Amino acid sequence: MARVKYPPSGMWETFEADAVLDQATPVQNTWYTVCNLADCIINAIIFKVATTGETLEVETTRDGVVVNGSIAAAANTYYAAGKDPTGTTSLTIYSMSTPATAQTYDIIALKSFKCKSFQMRLRKTTAAGTGNLYGKVSYGVVS
Repeated sequence: MARVKYPPSGMWETFEADAVLDQATPVQNTWYTVCNLADCIINAIIFKVATTGETLEVETTRDGVVVNGSIAAAANTYYAAGKDPTGTTSLTIYSMSTPATAQTYDIIALKSFKCKSFQMRLRKTTAAGTGNLYGKVSYGVVS
């Protein structure tokens, strides 16, 4: 794993393997946890569903603060989530037509952020089909 030092704080981030959810036949209105992390830096949050016409909801809990967002999803389109810049308790969802690297999502969707605890959950709130529900969090551990 790669390791990066951030000046002037002297904090180190060790990049970890991505936390991934690939849920076959997801059940409507059931939350699926992508990750539960501690002492980490979140670099990217992405998700998709393999069925057209599904409404996806994403919920993140960062240091006890819950923020969420939803989107009417197109099949196999990747979406990235970032905190709404207005400071509300919602996430801004960004649509991407093709998969991209975590670094691209970091530039487009959100700035990396440090947290003592982080959880991401996904669910579909419609029942248009049985396509897989996919979520990924790219992160590093702080030392």
